Amino acid sequence: MKISIESLESVKDIAAKAAQSEKGAGHYYSDIRIEVSEGKGASTLNGNVKGAAEDYGIRAGVRVYAKKNGIIAAGHAGKSLGDKEFANIKGTFKELLAVAGKRANLNAVQKAAMKKKSGFFGKMIAASELAEEPVHVDTWKADFKK
Repeated sequence: MKISIESLESVKDIAAKAAQSEKGAGHYYSDIRIEVSEGKGASTLNGNVKGAAEDYGIRAGVRVYAKKNGIIAAGHAGKSLGDKEFANIKGTFKELLAVAGKRANLNAVQKAAMKKKSGFFGKMIAASELAEEPVHVDTWKADFKK
C-alpha cells in the first residue's frame, strides 16, 4: 500500500467521528492529529550515481481532557504508524483514544487528590480548561516545483 500525503483525505472524516465519540465516553474534549511526510533523495560520488531513495512516515497523536471531581486534566497518546495500522486507522484511533482517555482520567483524579491533601498549596492546582473556541480543521500543503 503506497501511502502519500493525499492519503490523509481518506481519514479526515474517520478522525472527526472518532474524536466526537469520546464525548459520549464522558470526556470533556478530544482531538486527533495526523501527519504524513514524504521524502526523496539521490546521491552521487565523483559524478557517478550511488543510489536513490524514497520514504514516507505516518504519525498520529491524540489528546483527551477528562473532568473528575471538578478538575479537568489532559491525557496524550501517539505513535508512528505502519501500513497495517494505517489500513485499520479507525481501530488505531480507538486504541490511542482509549490510552489517552485513561491517562486523562488518572491525571484528573490524582490532581483532585493532590489539591485536597495539599492545603494552602492545593489552591494553586488548577484545572486544564480550554477556551470556548470553535473547532478549526486545517490542512497545510507545501507547494513544490517540478
